[in-house]
Amino acid sequence: MRSREFLAIKALVNGMHPVGVLISIVLTQNTSDRVAVKALENLVRRFGRRLEPEALMRSSVDEVADLIRVSGMHRLKARTIFNILKALDGGDALLREDPERLREILTSIPGVGPKTADVFLLMFRRHPTFPVDTHIRRVLTRLGIVSEGEGYEEIRAKVMKSIDPGQYLTAHLILIKHGREVCRARKPLCSRCPINDLCPRVGLPKTRP
Repeated sequence: MRSREFLAIKALVNGMHPVGVLISIVLTQNTSDRVAVKALENLVRRFGRRLEPEALMRSSVDEVADLIRVSGMHRLKARTIFNILKALDGGDALLREDPERLREILTSIPGVGPKTADVFLLMFRRHPTFPVDTHIRRVLTRLGIVSEGEGYEEIRAKVMKSIDPGQYLTAHLILIKHGREVCRARKPLCSRCPINDLCPRVGLPKTRP
């Protein structure tokens, strides 16, 4: 398993502080899982296994940026991390706030978009929401379920209406895995797709492999 969702699972399994879980999701933005893991490991070595917000607040943007340099866009991500620390003030809201209100709070923090917020809510709070990443968007577009021009919230709402809430997490992970390994951006492996005969292959050559 890979992607920001799977790194979040790793953080949860390791007993990380809720703020640490959110930070682990931020580290995966616009980068590979391999380097995101390295960046997270650097933070853990410096600040401890749980990534307590109090320890991070005693640091600086420059120090955190240097520790996560391997992940790319390190200064922007470091600023996002400190935006999170300042906005959440210890992170109690991550545990106690109403999930929909928490989504509003998270998406108001510079550097935290709806996808990052939804991943946290789904993975940590087990709140029924559906994060949409590039892999999911690509799979659903090729299936003709969504159109190329639909925005994040439109796709999210459409999927949430079509799937039982109890299946959001399972469907989310399966679609990501399928998009990464089979329905790839380049050279999709259509011959390996279990629904190849049913897929309209929107945006792809109509000739089936």
